[in-house]
Amino acid sequence: MNLSKRGEVNLFELYPVHVATLKGIDKSAITALKDPGVKIDGYCIAWIIKSQDSVYIVDPGPGCDTKRAFDRHHRHLVVENHSSIEMVLEKLRIDKSRIKAIINTHLHWDHCIANDCVKDIPIIIQKKEFDYAMNPLPRDKVIYETDFENKPVTDFNQRFSFVEGDYKIEEGLDLIFLPGHTPGHQGVKVSTLSGNYLISGDQFDLYENYELCHPVGIYVNLFDWYDSYNKIRNMEVEVIPAHDPQVFEKGNFEKI
Repeated sequence: MNLSKRGEVNLFELYPVHVATLKGIDKSAITALKDPGVKIDGYCIAWIIKSQDSVYIVDPGPGCDTKRAFDRHHRHLVVENHSSIEMVLEKLRIDKSRIKAIINTHLHWDHCIANDCVKDIPIIIQKKEFDYAMNPLPRDKVIYETDFENKPVTDFNQRFSFVEGDYKIEEGLDLIFLPGHTPGHQGVKVSTLSGNYLISGDQFDLYENYELCHPVGIYVNLFDWYDSYNKIRNMEVEVIPAHDPQVFEKGNFEKI
């Protein structure tokens, strides 16, 4: 696959979409044992990236099956009164034929089950992420849903388009390889009128993971996590975490 094109840097519009909420998470689960017993709500935030010529969707989310979330992951997933990708595309008057690809930062269930919100388009992931999702360590089988039927890694297998390492999709839109949370984790760097942003995926679940240099609760390689952290620190970007409700207060994003 080669979606890249050369020329002037495109300035994209960046739209956050609050697709669901994971209620009552023990904070220590996303801050590497810090603040045990403190309960917080984690937002599941998808992104629509839009220029005059291109539209991309990042991490569509966990879908709407609250029973699946509870039975498989013991998570209280709330989707009522939340936005859906389809709803936001309609509000923005974006025809689905304009969407070039879905980008998954990684293949954990809460980021990719809703990949079918748009069908028959490529899903861009790191090859290392696909390989690991096919055969993860025993601890990670549940979060990839490897041992269940209808697992994401096989449901979307025919649509995956693989990249390896940092990759320019087009001018103004880059994938940044950030292993640590998973072996094939990636972020998405986006150039906008208000500056450069990095959609960090679960490299950072909360702003404090980045601001305090405190790892997330799940990682396959802590050395890689710190290397990815230092890589980001050397980039001129505003970091966007994956699950922090403050994203909608701090970010200078487009309004839906």
